[in-house]
Amino acid sequence: MPLSRRQTLACGAALGLPAHAALAPLQLAAEVFPPFSQQVEGRAEGLDCELVRAVLGGLGRSAEIQLLPWKRALLELERGSLDGVIGISRGNLNEREEVLAFPDEPLAGSHSHFFFRRDQPFAFDGLFTLKGRSVAVLAGYQYPPDFMAAAYFTREPSATHEQSLRKLLARRVDLALVHAGVGEHLLQREGWQRELAADQTPIAPGRLYVGFARQRGHTQLAQRFGEALRRYKAQPAYHALLARYGVRPENVQTLPA
Repeated sequence: MPLSRRQTLACGAALGLPAHAALAPLQLAAEVFPPFSQQVEGRAEGLDCELVRAVLGGLGRSAEIQLLPWKRALLELERGSLDGVIGISRGNLNEREEVLAFPDEPLAGSHSHFFFRRDQPFAFDGLFTLKGRSVAVLAGYQYPPDFMAAAYFTREPSATHEQSLRKLLARRVDLALVHAGVGEHLLQREGWQRELAADQTPIAPGRLYVGFARQRGHTQLAQRFGEALRRYKAQPAYHALLARYGVRPENVQTLPA
């Protein structure tokens, strides 16, 4: 007969181990989303990865984080091989609630901007300003229904935001819709400030979470994680974390929908 969670913890205590030592590391996935999640010497690092590890550590849990293309991460989640996904939205109609338990506190607010080539300036003023243009977007992402349904411009899927910006540099697309914090980081890292710029109108404001797999019994963990995350964000350590990764608070703040 399988041991209950209480019995498992009791066994750990009997062996002289911390109570949480009997709990296996959570298997989490994130996509390459620098500086929030990125590969560093074979390990998933970045602001979100470090934040999630710190909050889970305060709850007596650890995590093994792997970086996967977004579509594959969602597929692995459906297959039941993951305990959760880092940096996921609830969906336009909260349709992901059936599969994932979401904490009340998001990891961060999320909004994107249209990046353009400086030799072809662009100012967004409603969807019709996209007429006749090609826009690089992330494959598998959920954008507002009106943006996805509009037939007067084309959407060019990319695997990563970096790929979208490289397409823009190569003139394979006219615009790239990129997360504000990621785009700012990539322009600085790659030295693209002279070639590329971003329109300042925020697009598709939303919230990104750690979604915990319901089928693995993580509903209560999601609630505890949200409470611990809210407390962590109120500490100086969180603001130091943002500064260390060069992320401006306004690029992760929650904006009105």
